[in-house]
Amino acid sequence: MALILFIEDDELLQVDGQMVLRDAGYDVALASTGADACVLLERHCDRVSALVTDINLRGPMSGWQVAEAARRLNGALPVLYVSASEHGDFAARGVPGGGWVSKPFGWSEVTRAIAAMVRT
Repeated sequence: MALILFIEDDELLQVDGQMVLRDAGYDVALASTGADACVLLERHCDRVSALVTDINLRGPMSGWQVAEAARRLNGALPVLYVSASEHGDFAARGVPGGGWVSKPFGWSEVTRAIAAMVRT
């Protein structure tokens, strides 16, 4: 089963996201900060099938930085940014091949985007 690393600092979105992604057939690892996400990436890099991250996270690391760190560990890791931040930054900051879903969103939009990125 594909493992999705979901990075979100809003607890309600974490709970909803975990439930929706599990219902869609994915294993889910949750992180609320960039530092926590990097620890999970280092531990489970060989199992993580995709990274789904908010841009504005608590702590010093942004979702941009987490995605860049993830790509250093796995250059082909699919990354989906889920954020209310300006989409215009995506072209300049997003990792190559990454996707974008703007907040507010419907979870079906997120699961479709992940399914398109992760072929299991």
